Amino acid sequence: MTPSETRSNLSYTSLFMMLWCLMIIAEYDNMFNWRDSPYHVLSILTAYTGLFFARSKYVMAAVCLFQMLSCFKDMPVTANHWFFSMILSGLLLCTLGWQIVRDRFNNAPIDTEYPKKVFPVIRLLVVLMYFMAVFHKLNTDFFDPQVSCAVHIWEQIASGGFMLPLPADPPLWFRHLLIYGTLLIELTIPVLLSMRRTWFVALIVGGGFHLMTGLIMRHFPVLICALYFLFIPKGAARPLTQKFETLIRRISQDSFGVIGALILQAVVMTLGSVLAFLHDYSREIGHYRWGAYADQSALWPLLRVWWLLAAAVFGMTVFFVIRHGYYRIQRDQLFRTRWFAAYAVVPVFMLNCLAPYLGLKTVDTMAMWSNLNTLNGENNHMVLRGNGWKVFPYGDDMVEIIDTNVPEWRQKLVYENRLVAWTMLKQMVQDRVRTSRARIYLKYRRGGLVETVDDAAWNPELMDTNPYWFRKCVFIKLVSKGEVRECSW
Repeated sequence: MTPSETRSNLSYTSLFMMLWCLMIIAEYDNMFNWRDSPYHVLSILTAYTGLFFARSKYVMAAVCLFQMLSCFKDMPVTANHWFFSMILSGLLLCTLGWQIVRDRFNNAPIDTEYPKKVFPVIRLLVVLMYFMAVFHKLNTDFFDPQVSCAVHIWEQIASGGFMLPLPADPPLWFRHLLIYGTLLIELTIPVLLSMRRTWFVALIVGGGFHLMTGLIMRHFPVLICALYFLFIPKGAARPLTQKFETLIRRISQDSFGVIGALILQAVVMTLGSVLAFLHDYSREIGHYRWGAYADQSALWPLLRVWWLLAAAVFGMTVFFVIRHGYYRIQRDQLFRTRWFAAYAVVPVFMLNCLAPYLGLKTVDTMAMWSNLNTLNGENNHMVLRGNGWKVFPYGDDMVEIIDTNVPEWRQKLVYENRLVAWTMLKQMVQDRVRTSRARIYLKYRRGGLVETVDDAAWNPELMDTNPYWFRKCVFIKLVSKGEVRECSW
């Protein structure tokens, strides 16, 4: 009996939600100290639970809710893709919540596929994310082969110990190839995803590209696995879902029995939690270099499992589609839904992406590894030139720290020659005053004037607290002084 002839209990939506849970687990296992907040703990526990109860709208609503709360807890400083995931979780939570309320008060029939109503909007946001990532890269520094993020990421892959014959210091012609090749691929992916006949080519190009960069950002391919699944046509998605269900049953119940499958689920949850705990511990004792992307701890081979999982899912999907000829299927409507309220998130998302040019903030704007600089009165973008677009002053009010008695500030701001936004300096001072009773000495230059503060805790200007929502939504990254440019996330 072929997969298409079997009756499937695993639906299209529930398989996507399983992939969504895997994305959350991979994210925590990769770069979060999830013991910092109860939201982090609840998020990872509900995600593990969601792997085995993906058809439950209550469990999946809890998964989306705690993912949003944990991301909001980490704001304003979060990774671009994690912030993007929070937006998508919000859309899913709205549909699940509406379904729960409707079923409870109207005695409506249960519809396990109800979250599909926002899938068209999620697809649209994915395409816009790619276009905005390309748009942010249209700046002079990204095209500079000496400081381009495209070259920087290649150098990290080449020196990451992956036993690949890659030159760690590529020649000039290869640097230009990396720069223009990155732009071409990132522009090609959304175009192919948007066309009805080229969805399979988009999966191959995008999957290969993200698996390559995933060698140093191993969590991101898991997110791409989940999102690309939504671009597969229904005629291919249904048998693919049944194939994965057959595989899951063969691995779990057919191999271990029902009781054994339950024990296996408990072991997976326990092992995942222990690995995440040990990963955090290995960071705390110093076995951690260059953030989450070049972990040299003894756990690094084990933690590559998420990259291997993404590679396996991509490989199985491509093989299955080619074998059964599903790549010939034209995709149905991509971006149309009757739940028009969901489209309200699109202009909000675009406004967030344009925030660097408005002078509002420089994180969570999909400007990932783009070399974009719109701070301190500068703008290196090649299209939105000048500062006439800025309506907020936060990015231009930069402060040079001349001296301080806080060791980490002295290292980061004085020795490394970086400028800090005034609103961020105030927040840094206020956070330190709340957590430490030590006197904070500052000598800084702002607007050409040098100021000396013997004890920042008694300085009314520095202790002027910004509103809560401002502190949660606005963050200005540090910027290098002078002509020095560098790649940053």
